[in-house]
Amino acid sequence: MRITHQTKLSDEERSKNIERVERARLAFEDLIDYYQMRERSFRYYSGDQWSDTIEDPDSEAGKTITEEELIKRDGRLPAKQNLIGKTVRNLAGQFRTNYPDPVAFARTRNNAKAGEMMTNALQYALDLNEANELDAENMREYGVSGACGWKIGFQWLSEFDRKDLVIDNINMTRFFYNVDARDIRGKDVTICGEVHDLTIHEIISRFGLSYKKDFKRVQAMFPGATSRDWDTHKYPEHVKSHRDFYIADNPNKVRLIEVWLKEYDQQYFLHDRKNGTYKQVDKEYFIEQGYDKELVDNYSLEEIVQLLNTSRFEEAVAQGVEISEEEYEKKYSLNLDDQYEEVWNVYYLSPNGDLLLGMRTPYEHQTHPYVFGRYMMDGKIMSMVDNLIDQQRHINRIISMIDAWIGKSLKNVMMIAEESVPSKYKGKLQEYSNDMVKMNGFVFYKAGTDGQFPMPKEISSKAMPAGSLELLNIQSELIKDLSAVNDAVQGKAPNAGTPASLYAQQTINASITNKDIFDFYFSMIRKRNRKVVQVIKQFYDEQRFIKVSGTGSNQGVEGMYDPEEVADIDFDVVIGESQNTLAYRQTMDTELREFLANQLITFQEYLELSNQPYADKVLQMIGNRNTQDQAMLQQGMVSPDEQGMPGQPQFNPTIQYGN
Repeated sequence: MRITHQTKLSDEERSKNIERVERARLAFEDLIDYYQMRERSFRYYSGDQWSDTIEDPDSEAGKTITEEELIKRDGRLPAKQNLIGKTVRNLAGQFRTNYPDPVAFARTRNNAKAGEMMTNALQYALDLNEANELDAENMREYGVSGACGWKIGFQWLSEFDRKDLVIDNINMTRFFYNVDARDIRGKDVTICGEVHDLTIHEIISRFGLSYKKDFKRVQAMFPGATSRDWDTHKYPEHVKSHRDFYIADNPNKVRLIEVWLKEYDQQYFLHDRKNGTYKQVDKEYFIEQGYDKELVDNYSLEEIVQLLNTSRFEEAVAQGVEISEEEYEKKYSLNLDDQYEEVWNVYYLSPNGDLLLGMRTPYEHQTHPYVFGRYMMDGKIMSMVDNLIDQQRHINRIISMIDAWIGKSLKNVMMIAEESVPSKYKGKLQEYSNDMVKMNGFVFYKAGTDGQFPMPKEISSKAMPAGSLELLNIQSELIKDLSAVNDAVQGKAPNAGTPASLYAQQTINASITNKDIFDFYFSMIRKRNRKVVQVIKQFYDEQRFIKVSGTGSNQGVEGMYDPEEVADIDFDVVIGESQNTLAYRQTMDTELREFLANQLITFQEYLELSNQPYADKVLQMIGNRNTQDQAMLQQGMVSPDEQGMPGQPQFNPTIQYGN
């Protein structure tokens, strides 16, 4: 049931809302360690790798300073080599190369056509939301923070002037859930949600309110909506180093809290013995079925079912059906079952406990709209970047020290006795040094008292201690080993003499190491796509023409989506994947050429299935030529013989390969 905001809330209602806000706040603050780990990992990924704070050795105890400030104060350069960023980008590149092409198919062969229709609708929805870009961004998020997720909904799209399915990436710095959830599938999640920063105008627009009627009412729900002066003394103390739960980051916006709660309620299920159906019902269900609203409101569900049974039995008797009440009750009656079970409810709340909107989940999948995953064990989220930070810090430290050694070492300084300077340069030592050399420096000194004047000599010192470069290479190799992104995976040319089999094996071994990471992420995409299919079935309630691309070839797929043909399939639709990889496309093109050479397919069929870049253009040319020829034939400008009509010899070109 939908609950809208009321100007005056009772103490009991406000108390319940404040309790929900506090549950969300506790869930948010329980994740502070994760937020801080994610923030630190993101800094290292983005190149900000000297911002960790340490105790200042030159000040009183307790004062801290960033590593960058300390290094600069010592006159050194805080150099860095961002190998973490390259590693994450490489994983994202591998994901793009092996991006899964989702396919929905029915479990039973009889529903194959419906599965194809659902595949087209699924790929249309993914194309509309540019899911490939969303998934690549989430892959980077997954590498940095060890978690990622999507939100799937159905809302108005102003750029298309229609409602459609919407997929958004979850901002993991604003997302919260109960931290005691340990099931990697997320089945033990009892609360989840987001904190949103919106203007009052955005709130009125998103919730379908009236600007004239509701602006002041909504504005009163959010303190400080039009002022930069926040009264924070009413809010509980929070970790100051992180985003505040109650206050928007931007003072020109307000904080809206979206909370999804798993709660418990009495649920009713209607068993129709005549039709063999069993579905969850409430009073709104009977109103949607066309029953009188006043009648439904005045009776309980049990009384409504009893009235329906009486009406159905009397109608059967009136039609001459010979049936007893006992037989009707056993074979044809409606039976109402009740069960106390978990349900998902959503609440949009202000920090003060005002309820903007509260309702039972509107989705037929009966859960929240989020799909999120955490790469974890024993409740601890493990980030790949967090695992590489120590090696990255060591590399940066070595590079910085090498740079300092080079900067402070002697570099071809000439030692010259003043007595050996020619007489014309007496008192003009700088002029003498300028004439001698333009690039390097001079040091003038007095020779010994034995009358011997040594000749100028060049001196130098080693720029770096022995073994420093070897240590740098060791740390770089450690990052490759830990991330399994070695030279073979990066596509670097192998060293001279490296066997091709060894190079291929190195690539395979690295792929095995990262298989756990990628398989977990692909499982999240499959779960996301299943929820997309469920939302499509629920909200695509009218026939629509769809045209999509990305089905394993360059050709678009177009057709009509008919909701009636998929309505009765229920959960007989699952998500498979056809790997749209370069190797897959090359293999497919090779086999198609063989089919064409053996005249098993026509040239036009070859083009329709091929991945060649010219296929679309050639198909269009053929289609245009056929259209022109047909038009000319209808106008009598071309004879049937010239068109190669049936019964006449036709030239059927084929492409030959090989000798």
